[in-house]
Amino acid sequence: MAPLPRALAIAIGAACVFGASAQTPVAELGKQRAAASSQQWELREAGHPTLGPIVFAILARPVSTPVGAHSISSNVYVSCERTTGKIAIELVNGRRADDPLGLKPKTLPRLTCNTLDSNGAAISEPLSANWNVNELGDVMARGLWPSSLRACASIGIAENLSLPPEWGRDSARIDIEIAPYSRELDSVFARCGEPAVYSPLAAGSVAPAPIAPKAAAPAPNAVARNPVTPRSGAKSTEALPWSTARTIPEGHTNVRAKADIKSALVIRLDPGDIVLVQKSDADWWHARSRPAARNPFEGYIRRDRLGYP
Repeated sequence: MAPLPRALAIAIGAACVFGASAQTPVAELGKQRAAASSQQWELREAGHPTLGPIVFAILARPVSTPVGAHSISSNVYVSCERTTGKIAIELVNGRRADDPLGLKPKTLPRLTCNTLDSNGAAISEPLSANWNVNELGDVMARGLWPSSLRACASIGIAENLSLPPEWGRDSARIDIEIAPYSRELDSVFARCGEPAVYSPLAAGSVAPAPIAPKAAAPAPNAVARNPVTPRSGAKSTEALPWSTARTIPEGHTNVRAKADIKSALVIRLDPGDIVLVQKSDADWWHARSRPAARNPFEGYIRRDRLGYP
């Protein structure tokens, strides 16, 4: 890895020496960027098939990028790998929030660190990252040093995506800016050993929005609904959104006809299989196969057998 720019080294050194209570200029600017952003994050914990146990933040609403008559739905996962103490950034793109096929990268993403130089002037520096791409086109950079990312008041993410032929364009670029000093991301970085600048948030909680939200309206990339009749042992899944999940890497995962371990076996899934689920606070999640699956199914899976992709 190339040496850190002088400005980043200064900011990192200040954070290490004085801690969060010193409120370095970069941290102050980062909090201002977070307060001015309309993004809202959700904080969660999960078992990731690649990263293992993680604490992560995900955007409550995906970022929508217009492309002619169409739009790209993008979401960002910022995770702390609890076993290594390092950060992973994952970018998920699709034609809609629940797109089971995804959009693949035309070129790999680029990260930019927006920070301050030694004189307090705003500068932008490239951040080094190695990206991995899965079969859906999702991209992930892992092993990032928390201190390097927290030397940034904000982090820019740019990626060129390949588009479906019917869109009439070969590719389109998405640009997303995230603030590592938002409350939820602050909690993620704190779990990876960085000094916190806010009081800790419990996993699964959402901090109050820094900007008053507009009147309630459907998300621009609303997820399809599929009401079902409640089964024994499961709470009603009526109107719950479908989202993508992946079976955990340990052993095979059973899909049951009802939310009961004694119920008939529908299918047995391999480790890491991707499915669509309706998440809830129940022990069992309603699940079904992705469109065009070779072996279509619908049933229930125990929530402890699933993680996010």
